[in-house]
Amino acid sequence: MSSEGAPVLAPNELLAFAGLARLLIRADGEFTAEEQLAVEKVLAELMPPPGTRGSPYRDEDRPAGPDPEVTWALIDRAGRELSDKQAVVRAAEAIANPDVREAIYGALREIAEADAIANAEWPLLEWLERLWQIKPT
Repeated sequence: MSSEGAPVLAPNELLAFAGLARLLIRADGEFTAEEQLAVEKVLAELMPPPGTRGSPYRDEDRPAGPDPEVTWALIDRAGRELSDKQAVVRAAEAIANPDVREAIYGALREIAEADAIANAEWPLLEWLERLWQIKPT
């Protein structure tokens, strides 16, 4: 996933992404260092820049890029606010913008591919392809 042209996600879209990422990284029961780095990287690309509305950073002088503290705080928040699979499904279904859908799917795909896509991860990716009418690459 390239940050060029990637949309910046609104807070509800970031939360949906974080919920989907939680499902993905838990799917095969193994969370690798490669997946961890991929989560941090793609989330940094999807977040609003520091100092802008919707950014988790209040200080505009904060450098852009992966911030593990902010990343995992969002993932933890998704675990609390989207506490079961149905809540994550509803959050995903609420995303209407095709560009945001593509960006989230691409980010999830990048996380899954960080250490080779496990068989247990495919159902989530394929479900999103159907739900959001995404053509797999």
